Amino acid sequence: MKTSNKLLIVIAFITLIAMLGSNLEIQAKYKKMKSDDLLPGYISTTVKPIRVIVLKGNLNGFVEIQSGKTNDVKMHPTFTKQAKSAMHGDTLEVSLIYPKRNNFTETKVPYFGPTVHIDVTNLTEVISTDVSYKIKGLKTTQLKLQASGGYTLLDSTDIGQVTAVYKKEAMLKIAENNKLGQTNIKIQDKSELNVEKDIFSSLNMDIDSTARITMPGNMLYKLMKK
Repeated sequence: MKTSNKLLIVIAFITLIAMLGSNLEIQAKYKKMKSDDLLPGYISTTVKPIRVIVLKGNLNGFVEIQSGKTNDVKMHPTFTKQAKSAMHGDTLEVSLIYPKRNNFTETKVPYFGPTVHIDVTNLTEVISTDVSYKIKGLKTTQLKLQASGGYTLLDSTDIGQVTAVYKKEAMLKIAENNKLGQTNIKIQDKSELNVEKDIFSSLNMDIDSTARITMPGNMLYKLMKK
C-alpha cells in the first residue's frame, strides 16, 4: 500500500475517533442538563448561605424560592436589565423594577418561567414589597414573612413555626400540600388570606375589618370557638 494511502487512512481514523468523542461529550452534557438543570438558559450565580431574602418590585415578574443543596440565584436571560440581586452578609436583596408599574398581581409562574429562581439551604425570613413569589418545598424550623403588596404562595413546605404579617393589599395563599406548625398570621390594609385546608398544628390570626379571608368552614368554626 502506498505511503500516501496509509496516511489518508490514519487521518480518516483519527477524524472518526475525534467525532465520536465529541458526540459522546455532547450527549453527556445533554443528559446532565436534562437531569440536573430544570431551568436551562438561566444565568446562575452561587452565593453565600442565604438566611434572609428581601424582594422589591412594582408588581412585575415572579420569583420562585426553593430548598436546594446550595445557595444559587438564577436569572431569566430575557430580564437581566429589570432583575438585579446583591448579597449583604446573609441577606439576599432582589429588585424587579420594570419601566411601568403593573396594574395587577401575578398569582402563578408565567409560561416562560420565573423571572428569578432562588435555591436556599437555610432560609429564615422573606421581606417583600410589591413582588409576587412562591416558596416551594422548603423544610425549616421557623420562617417569618412580611409583605407589603404583592402575592405569596406556600407550596409543599414543612415549617415548624410561621409568623406572617401582610398589609397594603398583599395576598397570602397556603396550598393544601403544606405542613405548618405553630402559625401566627396578621392580615390588614385590605390584604387577603386564602387557606385551602387545615394543615396547621395551631393557628392564631389577627384580622382587621378590611381584610378578606377564604378558608374551609371547619376552620372558621374552630377559630370562632376559641
